Amino acid sequence: MTDHLNELQLDELAAGELDDRDALEHVTRCAACSRAVDDLRALRTLARPDDQPFPGVAELDARMVGSASEAAARARARHRAIWAGRLAAAALVILGATAVFRWGGGPGDPAGPRDVNGDGHRDILDALVVARGLASGDQVPTRWDVTGDAVIDQRDIDELALEVVALREESR
Repeated sequence: MTDHLNELQLDELAAGELDDRDALEHVTRCAACSRAVDDLRALRTLARPDDQPFPGVAELDARMVGSASEAAARARARHRAIWAGRLAAAALVILGATAVFRWGGGPGDPAGPRDVNGDGHRDILDALVVARGLASGDQVPTRWDVTGDAVIDQRDIDELALEVVALREESR
């Protein structure tokens, strides 16, 4: 054994965690190491006399982790909503541009129950109104349920867009 114990051994002895017979015998014979162990024990007692973790640390850690998780979840939801709106708008633009390019545009078909924006025409703008209403998260009018399934969702947007394309194709 070396002349003295290393700092780790001294600290483990002070904490009562070292089970080394040679180290224990050394401390009983070596005044310097014995004094170092006594000083470390005294320091531990001053720092936390009851050998318990500081109060509130675990709760603070849990709150910080929870808060960070909630913030990340909100950011992911916001990111998904933004992209869903962008994708819906892009799909509508593509459908509208395709319809205009393919069939020459012009006024929509005569108004009816599927004229959700009330402009007197059934056209791609009706699908755009429904898409924007859904993307906003606000309550939307029940008359926008063009599929008749009592749910206003992407299927209603698709139905409106496809109807406009189909109506134009039939008139060709």
